[in-house]
Amino acid sequence: MHIALYTGMFKRNKDGVARCLHKLVRTFANHGHHVFIASPVLSYIDHPNLSFYKIKSKPLFFYPDYHISLFDFKYIQSILEYKPDIIQISTPDLIGLMLFFFARRYRIPVVFIHHSDIVRVFNYFGLGFLHYIINSILPLIYNKAIITFCPTNFYKRELHQLGVKRVGIWSRGVDHTIFNSDHRDKKLRKKWGAPEKKIILYAGRLVWNKRLDILIKVYQKFQKQNKIDTQFVLVGEGPILSTLVKKMPTAIFTGFLEGEELGTAIASGDLFLFPSDTDTFGQVVQEALSCGLPAIVSNVGGCQEIVHSSRAGMVISNNDVNAYYQACYKTLNDSQLYKKMRQNGIEFTRHRNWDSINLDLLKKYEKIVSFWQHKKAYKRYQRLGDSYRINIFTEIQRLLKRYGIIQDIY
Repeated sequence: MHIALYTGMFKRNKDGVARCLHKLVRTFANHGHHVFIASPVLSYIDHPNLSFYKIKSKPLFFYPDYHISLFDFKYIQSILEYKPDIIQISTPDLIGLMLFFFARRYRIPVVFIHHSDIVRVFNYFGLGFLHYIINSILPLIYNKAIITFCPTNFYKRELHQLGVKRVGIWSRGVDHTIFNSDHRDKKLRKKWGAPEKKIILYAGRLVWNKRLDILIKVYQKFQKQNKIDTQFVLVGEGPILSTLVKKMPTAIFTGFLEGEELGTAIASGDLFLFPSDTDTFGQVVQEALSCGLPAIVSNVGGCQEIVHSSRAGMVISNNDVNAYYQACYKTLNDSQLYKKMRQNGIEFTRHRNWDSINLDLLKKYEKIVSFWQHKKAYKRYQRLGDSYRINIFTEIQRLLKRYGIIQDIY
């Protein structure tokens, strides 16, 4: 099977989405499928079943680490030569939409991956006025695809409320060789000046849309109350680093970490505080649970689903700084509760394996391609393509049900 994949970010370990996509394409490639990956920001992988195309782009003015793709006709030519069996679009920007219309023209099945809560993220950059436009456009695009996958039921419900009809779940796994409690490092804790202190840890990009304003206020409350001897550690990099250093003068800032260094840093903490309300899943939350850290998260976004399912932390009302503080204090101060949450997190993530989760998605892609190539269905589709009286994709959904495929995809 030939899979064409487009995403706005494919730099390894840049963020949770990029890490997930790297894991996904490796699974596809290792099982004999060829993947053609296009992105404006790329990390190349040396594998015979993987090929790459770097899209022309410009850095975003409000976050230069991320790029906006520009029109690239050569990319469409390369897709024509590649002849994909299925197209996966992870970013519905200019190139994503261009690729989508190309697929419609050449009758190639398209799957969208809803990775990012674009509307909520834009609010933090003064672009909230675009929310009506985005919420109007997304259902129009997504409903023309075979299916849209998102990582949690929270966003599945949100997409349904927007009017998106066909939504499935693609969850996330954990690399247990990197993220496990055995990597807890006493020497690192000593280096942080916290051999006996309770370490409250955050890992992720240092940007306001991760609700680091709440993190600052919780830090200030702990400094003022002085009930527990704590040390705040922030793992990551981003444009607001200098502001955070000023607001949190006693906190440790490790900078960007990846691989084993990241796993060791997380495992060496005691509590994971992640107040983001824009993450569709919160991969780093799941990795923290695997390292034995209870997690305190927001009740808005996808992170809450991990914590609710695992019972390995607390879900806090968004914007309630005092509730965040009380949750952190209670978790750290109640040893029995802490041990229970810690064990729950480790048990919950124990069987969340990347290969099994990604193979499940691969099987769904194979079923979609099989359906698309089914002689009767394909002829029916061709005949309908010349008739504008019937909605083609409504008919596709009917055929999916008829051939018993749709139950396996959702």
